[in-house]
Amino acid sequence: MPLDITDQTAKEFYQYFWGRTDVYAKRGKNGGYYPQCVNRFNNPMCPKARDEKKFCDEDCEYRSWRPLELWMVKQHLQGMKEDCSDVIGVYPLFPDNTCRFLVFDFDNHEKDAYKNDDANTDNLWMFF
Repeated sequence: MPLDITDQTAKEFYQYFWGRTDVYAKRGKNGGYYPQCVNRFNNPMCPKARDEKKFCDEDCEYRSWRPLELWMVKQHLQGMKEDCSDVIGVYPLFPDNTCRFLVFDFDNHEKDAYKNDDANTDNLWMFF
């Protein structure tokens, strides 16, 4: 059953993890996060569409960051897509080198570690 995430709920959540709104990252099919560009792969200008090995954030003269919008935060919180294509990431470091939050991510990358992971075995993690 999908969570009922309202605009207000998404705004409140984003207040805790407030970062740049001029760009956001999206989770790739094989993991990893990539900044979202309006021209990425869908435009003949994009070097990646021509199989060129360029980094969007440094090397591309055609980059045009896609801004983060409220509906994207709502989709992220609902987490309905099996392929995780609704998972996004924010950039907490602003262009002036300031930051509003800090996150520590302690992953256990040992083989089959998830089998003994007690995290999120119930809905107690939901605070909205």
